Amino acid sequence: MMRRIARAVLMISVISLGAMAAHGRQAPSSPTIRWSGRVWDVKDSAGGPAGPGPCVFSGGRRNVWVDQAGKLHLRITREGGAWRAAEVLCRDSLGYGRYEFAVDRVTPLGTNVVAGLFTWDDTEDAYANRELDFEYGVWGDASAPNFQNVVQPYTGEGRMHRFAVPIDQPLVHTMEWRPDRVAFATYRVDPKGRRARLDAWSFVGADIPKPGREKVHINLWMRRGEAPSGDRECEIVLAGFAYRP
Repeated sequence: MMRRIARAVLMISVISLGAMAAHGRQAPSSPTIRWSGRVWDVKDSAGGPAGPGPCVFSGGRRNVWVDQAGKLHLRITREGGAWRAAEVLCRDSLGYGRYEFAVDRVTPLGTNVVAGLFTWDDTEDAYANRELDFEYGVWGDASAPNFQNVVQPYTGEGRMHRFAVPIDQPLVHTMEWRPDRVAFATYRVDPKGRRARLDAWSFVGADIPKPGREKVHINLWMRRGEAPSGDRECEIVLAGFAYRP
């Protein structure tokens, strides 16, 4: 009997560790910020590796902060020879509607760093965790376009759209999530705030995710947890986020 109990405890421990590896680890009391009228949790992996990457995510003010102009900064930093990634997640679960991310600027990310603006549901695996992505990055291929829209799983036919965007000027990315489609668009913003559409793409299929407990995440991380190209710190700055049901 004791051996069976011991084996059961071991199996539970293994399952728990597997869940932590899949969904990332979080410090017991992670910090929060207020930005764009919402409360956001700042991811802190308590010094250990967590997905994506895996990377060590820091909740420190060198990695995540809101400046006096109300802009959100996410930064990859090097501290004592170790690299720290950054991520925030909205407290609210929003569901169907129109999502808008206003990106002020992005520093050069090299070939190894990815910036993500996306929805994610870590409470169940249905619909590929309800992950709908805007992603900056070339994924190790310097000749590849530096941006993509994805309705996960990305390996499915017609679920990913790649194109090039400027990173040194303001852009607005919008996503309309409806029962019958997910429509993405990216706009260039001029100094007067006028928008010019750069690209638009829609995914239409029988397996459009239905709302669950997904939340909006914004992150900046390193593929395989490896250092950024040229050992340079990287940053993404967002002017705002908006949602309309």
